[in-house]
Amino acid sequence: MARTPGAPANHGTAAGADSPGPPAAVTRTIGRPLLPFAITTAGAFASSFLPGADVVARDMALALVALAGTAVLAALALRWPRGSLRVAAAVAYLVFVVFLVLGQGNLGSGSFALALLPVLWTGLFGTAVESAAITLATVAAIALLAVFGRQAVVVTIRRSALWGVVAAGVSVALHQLRTWFDASLAERNASLRESEILSGAVKELTSLRTEAAVVEAATRVAGQLCSPAGGTPRRSVYFAVDGANAHILARFDEAGGAGAGTIALADHPPLAQVVSTLKPVTTSFEAVTLGPSVGPTVVRSGLTHGAAVPVMVGGVLHGVLAVGGRNEPVYATDRLVDLAGIVELALANAKANEALAAQAATDPLTRCANRRGLLQAARLLPGRRPFAVIAADLDGLKGLNDRLGHEAGDGVLTRFADSVRSVLRTGDTCARIGGDEFIILAHEADRDGAVRLAERILAAMAGEPTGVSLGIATARDPDAFDLAVEQADQAMYRAKREGGRRYCVASPVALAS
Repeated sequence: MARTPGAPANHGTAAGADSPGPPAAVTRTIGRPLLPFAITTAGAFASSFLPGADVVARDMALALVALAGTAVLAALALRWPRGSLRVAAAVAYLVFVVFLVLGQGNLGSGSFALALLPVLWTGLFGTAVESAAITLATVAAIALLAVFGRQAVVVTIRRSALWGVVAAGVSVALHQLRTWFDASLAERNASLRESEILSGAVKELTSLRTEAAVVEAATRVAGQLCSPAGGTPRRSVYFAVDGANAHILARFDEAGGAGAGTIALADHPPLAQVVSTLKPVTTSFEAVTLGPSVGPTVVRSGLTHGAAVPVMVGGVLHGVLAVGGRNEPVYATDRLVDLAGIVELALANAKANEALAAQAATDPLTRCANRRGLLQAARLLPGRRPFAVIAADLDGLKGLNDRLGHEAGDGVLTRFADSVRSVLRTGDTCARIGGDEFIILAHEADRDGAVRLAERILAAMAGEPTGVSLGIATARDPDAFDLAVEQADQAMYRAKREGGRRYCVASPVALAS
C-alpha cells in the first residue's frame, strides 16, 4: 500500500541556542556519527610516523590545524544542522588531507583516499547539492596536489576524473540508500500511527452507549486516521441515506469549513456508487461531475480526492463513512475499511444498549415513560426556563375494571396515552407512574400553555367511558420539579373532588421559582 513519505530522519540532535551547553545525551549523539571518521583519521595520521617516513613538520602542523577546525565545524553541524556548516566541515577536512599528503612527502601515498570521508559525510548527513559541491572540491584538491607535485597535466586530469567519478558514485549510492531508509521509516511510523489510532478507536467506540456518540467519534477517528502526520488535514463525514438524499450526521475537519446538511445522491456519484454497490470507493473529485448540492462545498473546502466505505448494521446500510483529501489521494483506505468494521460492531452494541435503556424507562402497556423515564426527562430541564407539570388520574377506572374486566381498562389506559402523545410537542414527556396515574412534563410551557394542553387532553377523552382529572403546576427552577409534581398532584385531587373531567391549577405562589 502506498503511503505519503515522511520527512527525512533527523541524523543530528538540535538543542536550544540559549542553552548553556550540550547535555550528556546530546554529546553522545554527536560523538556517535563522528567516531568512525575519527578512528579512520587517527589511524591514517599515525601511519605517517611509521619508520621510514619522511615527515614535513610544517605541513603536518597545518594538517593538525585543519583537522581541529574540521572537528569543531562537524560538531556544530551535527548539533545545529546547517548546510553551510556541513560543507565547511567537509572542505576543512579536504584541506587536512592535502596537507597530510604534503607532510608525508609522497604524493603517491594512499592517504589521499581519506578524501572520500567528506564525500561519505555529506552523503550521510547532507543534501544532494552539498554532495555535488564536495565532489567538485575533491577534484580541486587533486588538482592542487598536482600543482604542488609538478605532475603532468594528463596524469592530473586522469586522477581528477577518476576521483570525481568515484566520489559522485558514492554520493549517489548514499543518497539513494537514505531515500529508501527514510521511506521505510515513514512507512513504519505511518503503520504504527494507524495501528495506535485503530487500537484507541476500538476502546473508545465500544465504550459508547448511543448511536449518535458512536457516529460522532467514528467520523473524528476517520479524519485522523487518513490524515498523514504533519500533512494537510482531511475532511471526514458520516452520511445517513434516506431514499434519494443523504443527510450529514457528523462532520470532522481540522481545517474548518462546513457544508450542506443534506445533499442529493445524484449530485455525488461516488457516494451513490457506495450506496448502490455497498462496496468501498476511492475517487478524485472533478467539479463538473458534482451537482449543485455538493460541488460548491467541495471546491470551497479544497477537496481533490475522496474515499468512502459503507457501514452495515444487521445487514442493512446504516450510513457511509467518507473522507476527503486535499491535494493528495486518501491512502489509508484499507484502514478505513477496518475502521468501518469496528464502527459496525460499536453501532450494534450502542443500539442494543439504547434498546435496553428505553425498555428500562418505558411502561410496557402504554409505551409511555415510567417513573425512571420521567426522572431522566426532568434531569434535562434547562435552567431558568418555564416548564409545566400536569398530574392526570383517570376517573372511575376501577369501576370499569369491575364491570367490563381489566382488558377494557387497559384499553382505556392505552387510548389515553395515545391521546396525550397526539397533542404533546416533541421533547415533552408523558409518564405512567401508577395504575391510572400519569405525569406530563411540558418544556417551555407557562400557565396559559399548560391550560391549553389540559383542555386538549380533556377534549380527546370526551368520548371515553371514564373521564380524567388534571392538576397543573408551573415553575422555572429545575430544582422545583419535585415540588411542582406535588402541587400538581394536589390540584388533580381537587379537580377529582369537584366531580372530575376537569382541570385545576395550583397557585403559583406555592411554587419555588
